[in-house]
Amino acid sequence: MAFVMSRLWPVWVAAGVMAVAEGVVAGLVPPRGQSHQSKPIPQHGNGPGLPVAEPPPSEGPRKLYGLARVDGSGRISDQLLLEALGWSAGQHISMHVISDSVLLRPDPTGVHQLPARASTILVPAAARTRCRIRIGDRALLTADPAADLLIVQSVYTLDAMLSPLHTQLTGGDPS
Repeated sequence: MAFVMSRLWPVWVAAGVMAVAEGVVAGLVPPRGQSHQSKPIPQHGNGPGLPVAEPPPSEGPRKLYGLARVDGSGRISDQLLLEALGWSAGQHISMHVISDSVLLRPDPTGVHQLPARASTILVPAAARTRCRIRIGDRALLTADPAADLLIVQSVYTLDAMLSPLHTQLTGGDPS
């Protein structure tokens, strides 16, 4: 049996078997009587611990996004987005199809009205057909409170927008 002394703790070697005596690393064990739970966790890198990244400053009003199912009547519900826009049930709106998107804006002379349920919009069949928004699918809703605008797009449009980015992220050629 041979005894080998290291700087950390003794190691015993006997017949090809090595045993390490236990040692406690003082830096990892809190002092007696103190709990690591009693110390406040730093929120922004002020004090011990890893720093937390600060989010970049917001540049103006943000857009809000949602995915909502299109029901059998062409209604799409998203209470959060419509509340953020401040729209109310029965409000007149204008609706325009541009490319593969439906744009809705409040318009006192608009022919369309928001349904009685304040958290719902109704996209007519003709507009849904032109934009490939199908019953049962989810639609992408983008609310822009600064412009008082709601944009409705199909999942196919969302896929077309995100596919190049996803391809690039996974190492493929985005083109």
